[in-house]
Amino acid sequence: WAPEGLYLRWDADDPAPWATMTRRDDHLWDEEVVEIFLDPAWAGKDYWELEISPTNVVCDVRMVAPFPKVTSDLTWNHEGLETSVRHEKGAKGQPLRWIATAFAPWQGFRSLPLPQSVALPPAPGDAWGFNAFRIERPNGPARPTDGALTNAWSPTGSPSFHVPAAFRKFIFVE
Repeated sequence: WAPEGLYLRWDADDPAPWATMTRRDDHLWDEEVVEIFLDPAWAGKDYWELEISPTNVVCDVRMVAPFPKVTSDLTWNHEGLETSVRHEKGAKGQPLRWIATAFAPWQGFRSLPLPQSVALPPAPGDAWGFNAFRIERPNGPARPTDGALTNAWSPTGSPSFHVPAAFRKFIFVE
């Protein structure tokens, strides 16, 4: 993190990454994707979600309400968000992994309904709620649900990733 914003990176080991969706805010969770949820206020609602596909399609969401009544605002966009994806190959040219990065300016978080007590930029020692996810669908677009792997930094114990009780501390340190 920096005075201007938050830097994020995911390394997704994947011998056959794929994606078919091409538009911002498509339902990327139905394909292969990396995701992070950030709850600056630890409120369990109105938190930030970012998803990036292997082709650098982005879904940035204001999550209005969590599971079991998941409500999202896909019209919300994080102002100034920058993302990129690069693919690494092995010695024989086979896919090994894809790496997604993002820069999220603090200004973009200001458009969430946050209480005044949330400092932007955060101060060292501030903690936000967070969870991170990886969805891998090894059977490709023909059978995306067969053998799907849904991995969480902090498992939710639920059929949904949107369980703020499973969020852990994302602590800003110097």
